[in-house]
Amino acid sequence: MKEGEYTPGPWSVKTLDGYIDAVDVQDSRGMSVAWCAVSHQFGKDPANIGPREVLANATLIAQAPLLLAAMKNLLAVLGRDEDDSSELRGAFELCDLAILKAERKPVEQ
Repeated sequence: MKEGEYTPGPWSVKTLDGYIDAVDVQDSRGMSVAWCAVSHQFGKDPANIGPREVLANATLIAQAPLLLAAMKNLLAVLGRDEDDSSELRGAFELCDLAILKAERKPVEQ
């Protein structure tokens, strides 16, 4: 794998017997890609991350390869035209930015 490439999908969420205080996101080989866990910052209740949020975060992370592939495919199928509406151009630009960031290519902000 070249530098800057990500672990190929699919990725999946793995819990330990339904225990979701800590959730592992794994690749197809069972290797850990990301780890999401409950976080408590005492005295800062809004900063706490509970089990439901941990599972939601892990689920979103696990779908990253599929979302990236879907965006690339959609952009390739739609094509671009000078007459595209500003809303469509804005959507294309947002997709381009997300793809650039996902592939770790330098991005000016």
